This record gives sequence, structure tokens and C-alpha cells, in this order.
Amino acid sequence: MTQKRPFGVTLFLWMVLSLSAWGLLRFFAALHWWAVLNQFRARLSPLYLSITGVGWAVAGIVLLWSIWVGKRWSYLGVPASIALWLAEYWLERLFF
Repeated sequence: MTQKRPFGVTLFLWMVLSLSAWGLLRFFAALHWWAVLNQFRARLSPLYLSITGVGWAVAGIVLLWSIWVGKRWSYLGVPASIALWLAEYWLERLFF
């Protein structure tokens, strides 16, 4: 019989899953609105938006899997991905 996960771990898994979904949404939105973004010369190119969207979706899925199966490197992967996400977010806000 499998053990039930603590509520905090379950909540954390949902948070990682939602950030992965946000990355996929960013990717599909960039593909869907590619022509409009090019037409109005958006500061962030659709190529950049799609690449970062796929990157965050893949990173989130890998991180979600590593937490789910209990890999030891996920303990370092979580703070590293949070720091990288915050750095990307603020660089986009400050420079674009």
C-alpha cells in the first residue's frame, strides 16, 4: 500500500504543475498570436516567448516528476528553478 503524501507536498506539486501549465500556455499563445506580435513589433519576440514557454514547461514537468518519485536532486532543483524564474521575470520587466 502506498503512503499518503503530506498536504504541503501535494500543494507544492500543484504549484509546480500550474507553473508548467503557464509555460505551455505562453508557448501556445505565442504560436497563435505570432503574426500579430510581429505586425505590431512587440518588444518580446514570439520566438523568445515560445522558447521560454517550452523551456519552463519542460523544466516544470521534469521537476514535477522528480518530486513525485522522490529524487534527491529535486531538493536543489526547486530553489534553483525559483531563482531562475524570478531572474527571468525581473529581467523581462526591467528591460522589455
